[in-house]
Amino acid sequence: MAPITDMYPAIETKESSPNVVQIVSQNEIVIMVVMEIIIGNSSGMINLCYPVIYLEPILSRLANRDIMLGETSAKKSRNKELNTLISRAEVFNEAIIGQADLSVGELLELKKGDIIRLDRAADDKAIVMIDKKELFLAEIGLHRFHKSIKIERLVKTDKDEVKDELEELEQIRKSKISSFDIPQQG
Repeated sequence: MAPITDMYPAIETKESSPNVVQIVSQNEIVIMVVMEIIIGNSSGMINLCYPVIYLEPILSRLANRDIMLGETSAKKSRNKELNTLISRAEVFNEAIIGQADLSVGELLELKKGDIIRLDRAADDKAIVMIDKKELFLAEIGLHRFHKSIKIERLVKTDKDEVKDELEELEQIRKSKISSFDIPQQG
């Protein structure tokens, strides 16, 4: 194994927020390069700080290169990557028309033509569950000779109602605070 190896770095993200820019001393601004080194199953971070003063001769070329690359193209490529990952994700979904409790004995005695009584009315809406969470109410029907469901509305759970109430209370609180912030004229 050689003591020197070739490296092929790739820029994954860039951060230009002034909140993240690191200042070494009070008046010295630096450009910080953060590298993640992965060797086998171990990984670590290396931070290199370059004082801006030493980079001034090439700073204009770096800025022009960033302008040409464009911040929006980086965001667009990240959005495409996220869309690709999301589109491949598998989501377990089911439409429930009703439920019934059967003992193992009753289940074993079922035969063709038997009727199982469900806990919901025949004209009731189906519950659409995504990843075992009740999200929608749907109408059952046919579409081009296939069984189908038509989403009717979003199911509001207790959590959703509590969340809505808390958001309303937060808005009221913010409006009260902002009414105190208005300077008094007179």
